[in-house]
Amino acid sequence: MWQCGLILATVTLCAGTVSAQSVKVDWDRTTDFNQYKTYNWAKIPTSHTPTPAIEKLIHDEASVQIEAKGHKKLDSGEPDLYIGYSITLGKPKPGSAPPDPGSAPWQTGSSWSGKTSSEQAARKGTLSIEIADRKRNLLIWRGVIMAEIGDSVNDARAKISTGLSKAFAKFPPPAK
Repeated sequence: MWQCGLILATVTLCAGTVSAQSVKVDWDRTTDFNQYKTYNWAKIPTSHTPTPAIEKLIHDEASVQIEAKGHKKLDSGEPDLYIGYSITLGKPKPGSAPPDPGSAPWQTGSSWSGKTSSEQAARKGTLSIEIADRKRNLLIWRGVIMAEIGDSVNDARAKISTGLSKAFAKFPPPAK
């Protein structure tokens, strides 16, 4: 069984303002990605769990992207790859008021957003999508999406969709 502890987000949130979304991708340069045909989702321990609607969006958007590359999701059996995600949120900026917790998509009361107002808790957020080789129990690819977050569900959807599209544009990576 694949160990969830294997894939840990190691992204550090920096201080300062981010006005645009940033997407970074890295991978194991010794891996031949042509050997992989199937995948399934795995849970990664994360300190911030999104609402079921946002989690479904992450799963659906990433699945569309990886299936467009020729991979098939296995609901039973042993896939070639496990995909997981984790979320990290920075602390609100000093002097900003937190959003109404009842209206936000994240359990923490925030979502992905490129816009902030004086009534939102402006902070940085990171969504890390990680892919592991099941047989080798090894992390082989990571896409990291960083953005300033606010409290709009529509902005969350747009940031997640755009970020995952940008990250998976670099999957699979070029052959060795």
